[in-house]
Amino acid sequence: MAGGTLGPDVPKPLPKALPKIVQKAAEYNLTEHCNLRCAGCSHSSELLPKKFAEVKEFQRDLAVLSQVLHLNELRLLGGEPLLHPDLLEYLRCARASGLAEEITLSTNGLLLHRCDPATFELIDRLRVSLYPGVRLRVEERELESLSRRYNFKLELKRVDSFRVTTLNSRHRDASLVRRIFRQCALAHDWSCHTVHQGYYFKCSPAPFLQGRMALRGESVLNRDLDGVRIHDNPRLREELEAYLRDEEPLEACYYCLGSSGRRFPHRQLNSKKLREEIDRSGKLRDPPADPQRHVRGYHAWARLMHERFGARARSLADYAIDSIAHEQVAMGMMAMHEGDRRFARRCYLSSLRNRPLKLKTYVRLAWATVPASVTQMLSPMLAPGLRRSLSGPPFLEERPQ
Repeated sequence: MAGGTLGPDVPKPLPKALPKIVQKAAEYNLTEHCNLRCAGCSHSSELLPKKFAEVKEFQRDLAVLSQVLHLNELRLLGGEPLLHPDLLEYLRCARASGLAEEITLSTNGLLLHRCDPATFELIDRLRVSLYPGVRLRVEERELESLSRRYNFKLELKRVDSFRVTTLNSRHRDASLVRRIFRQCALAHDWSCHTVHQGYYFKCSPAPFLQGRMALRGESVLNRDLDGVRIHDNPRLREELEAYLRDEEPLEACYYCLGSSGRRFPHRQLNSKKLREEIDRSGKLRDPPADPQRHVRGYHAWARLMHERFGARARSLADYAIDSIAHEQVAMGMMAMHEGDRRFARRCYLSSLRNRPLKLKTYVRLAWATVPASVTQMLSPMLAPGLRRSLSGPPFLEERPQ
């Protein structure tokens, strides 16, 4: 507000005793819902109800943050940001705030053909995720032409797979959670920090944990535990700097695999599949326990390679079979870690059907067959490496070459 007194929606300036914190990037979700239903979305957009962010809240958040923080990149995303009717106003506010060097709009591209040309004038980068089977009404060469005309950077990212990121139950092993957090690219390398409803979070899944777990009928109040309150906080800079340096995991990390989860082929959820995710009471379902379900594609690929190329493709087909066995062992080890010994045995047996000469898998199967009370008594007597091999987290193991 130029001149005069500050209006009621304009925050009071904070003391300018220290230089601003410089951060690689932060995100702001203009919507929580999406026009696609990608299975495994780390923002839970396929599950959460329709919800739009408020422009006034966005303006207030950026006005306060810009006094203590400077970003190389501010990412506006969702959900799907192009669904928001006030998208242009968000872009103008982001530009006027001076919070970031660059403004990036991240989208699935389905609504780009309806964008006001002013959208392209207000952004520095357009990041479009291209999913299998999803066809855009704007062709790539048209986007490249728009990029040259309006002088913004264009990034077309083909997304063929997602990672398993969020979990429906809480980790019980604090040391495991610390390892996941230390390796988490969302919080560190990729800087997927998120500003959401007046709080600053150091990862993108954390703001949506409460809403996602509510679908299970569980109350997880992590906002004050996992984020830094932006408004009415005279110690904002001090708290934000300490928060960014803190090496302890968030409460949300106990419900997350970060960037350590296994990859699975991208797929869209139709109405039937979405109902499998949410039962009639609106509670989120756990995934069905079928150790063969996620690896049938490897079998088909190996068989096709044998039929088409014969002996020349033997090594590639063998690698596919090894991948099957490894994935099933990984699922079994995770089941052991979660205390589901019955499912672990099913996974190990399935793995042995693919690679029957794997001695380690027989040992793991035997360990899963022994009663839990006996393994608890024996575990302290084992070497740490052997103990991890029998019941450690599979997603942190190094994949055999």
